[in-house]
Amino acid sequence: MTNGSDLKAGDIIVIASNTKGFVASNTITSDYMGQVSTTFSADKTTITTLPAEAAQLTIGGTSGAWTLTYNEKQLGATAVKKVAWDSGTKTWSITIAKDGGATIQNGTSTYGRFLHNVSSTRFTTYTSNATSSILLPQIYKKVTSSGG
Repeated sequence: MTNGSDLKAGDIIVIASNTKGFVASNTITSDYMGQVSTTFSADKTTITTLPAEAAQLTIGGTSGAWTLTYNEKQLGATAVKKVAWDSGTKTWSITIAKDGGATIQNGTSTYGRFLHNVSSTRFTTYTSNATSSILLPQIYKKVTSSGG
């Protein structure tokens, strides 16, 4: 995706690190979401193989205060570098740059935004800037047969 305004309640998304070949997992261990290996199209516009362990998050709420739900549990942040299911601040703002980089900012700004830590193999919230080892993720929206 290259435009956050294309998101709407009911969409199903996956948080990815397409240059590294990973998506966020549906399990949270030690305050972070792990990474799951996946494959992308050569141009990185689509996920070609999505493993069952991937967190397919349903968007709820409204722009600027989105909720992200998996298996009836909302993703929240309880502090910087700490995410949890059904705990903490469970609203997120999402903006997507033209290059596809997604800023997924927690509703409590001091908790940070979602980044992919390549060295520690995890997705969680950070207040630091993106670097070569702490990457801004991308969002992939699930396309249904009805075109949604």
